[in-house]
Amino acid sequence: MSSSTDLLVIGAGFAGLTAAALAARRGMSTVVVEAHETFGGCAGFFRVGRRTFDVGATTLSAVQSHQPFGRVIEELGLSVDLVRQDVGVSIRMDGATIHRYADIDRWIDECEQHFEGGKGAHRRFWTRVHDVEREIWELLASTPLSPLTSIRSAAALLHPSVLKHVGKATGLVRPVRSMLRRYGLDAGERFRRFLDEQLLISTQNTTYRTPWLTGVMGLAYPADTWYPRGGMMRPALELYRSAQRDGADVLFRRRVTALRRDGMLWHVDMVNTVGENQHHETIVAQNVVSTIPIWNLEGIVHDGVRRWLSTYTQRFSTSWAAITAYLETDTVIQLPSQYLQIHLNSDLPFVASKSIFVTISQDTDVQRTSSGTVMTVSAHVHAKDWEHLSEDEYNRRRVVVEEGILRAVREALPELQHSLRIAGFGSPATWQKYTGRHRGYVGGLPHDIRRPLLMFPPNVTPFSGLYLAGDTVFPGQGTPAVMHGAHTVIRHIAAQ
Repeated sequence: MSSSTDLLVIGAGFAGLTAAALAARRGMSTVVVEAHETFGGCAGFFRVGRRTFDVGATTLSAVQSHQPFGRVIEELGLSVDLVRQDVGVSIRMDGATIHRYADIDRWIDECEQHFEGGKGAHRRFWTRVHDVEREIWELLASTPLSPLTSIRSAAALLHPSVLKHVGKATGLVRPVRSMLRRYGLDAGERFRRFLDEQLLISTQNTTYRTPWLTGVMGLAYPADTWYPRGGMMRPALELYRSAQRDGADVLFRRRVTALRRDGMLWHVDMVNTVGENQHHETIVAQNVVSTIPIWNLEGIVHDGVRRWLSTYTQRFSTSWAAITAYLETDTVIQLPSQYLQIHLNSDLPFVASKSIFVTISQDTDVQRTSSGTVMTVSAHVHAKDWEHLSEDEYNRRRVVVEEGILRAVREALPELQHSLRIAGFGSPATWQKYTGRHRGYVGGLPHDIRRPLLMFPPNVTPFSGLYLAGDTVFPGQGTPAVMHGAHTVIRHIAAQ
């Protein structure tokens, strides 16, 4: 069986759905193929009884009109029910609760109360963080930046809107730690621990290795977080519906096995796993947007693309994996923020991070649960610690981690001491099984001064009609970043 289309998108996560919806709105015939049975990818969902869980502990941000999510909402006319978090994230650390207020003055006061630093040091540091963050968003909105792979991409850097920021370029190879020294905040061990754990969840690295320019994005985002009523599946559902209304086909349970070029067209071979009998299909497309991880893509492309892609898979040979725990309670709780980061009092075996991140259903969100509260908890792990285990050893490690997570959340939320329970657990093997991601890697490529952002795989490849989006290509991980990459790709295709 074969068919043809203007655009084929591999993957129905936020990057794929964004690309499909924007392309369909522009009148392109569009097909999305997804190996799983539903949409959302790493920001997907599942149900246990009448309760809906986000598969990952994901935050939502960048919804202003000059930011990626907001730009897509406006362009497609999406209706998304979002609740602004005046406390972007609550942090439980060393027995104290720190509120990451949206208001910068209140946040600076909070820092001065909880962290070391000379007079005015936190105000100078955080003012600079937010100033640079705003300039970066304005730059990305006005200029289609990308890694240096062609004369065209180099020429984009000569645009006046870019040249006025050229002095900031050293921030791609200068770590956040160096800026702490500049502002007199490097001596504070507690403040560094706080920043390291926030950067780990937002840039996949710490103050020692995170570039200043990407670091400010990771440090500033909690000032503008939103809670999507119904969970992360609701904005994904709006993108899905928008794409379908404009004529796109979204095909589930299609696992791509080969991507090959024939003249100016791309042939996408796949296995259709719908029903009892698997069968093979091929779709011929003028353009292909792959949103799957670069390691997965390397396994399905032909020799020319594989050789080019191997440069990047060798450069970025490893990434972080995650464990996730899904908690539920019949108790309804009201919290200052639906996002909670808990610094662990001691190392948790088989977990690499020093904190866990928790997303919590809002007390009035009956779309998530008609009674009680549901939570998704995530922590960084090394994939090797969860691979090639016997069933008994896997279960032993699972129980150790589950008990450690329950203990940490109960300490942070003592009102749930006796009612909180485990509803599910996910390891790198779980992520690999349900999302197909290589080794269960999630969270994207770590931002690192040794491999700065302009060394990431580009959105526009050297191969006519082949484009990349998602969290393992420019501009990196997080829902806003993958949506920006998808928007860049579709603008480029439309301009052709």
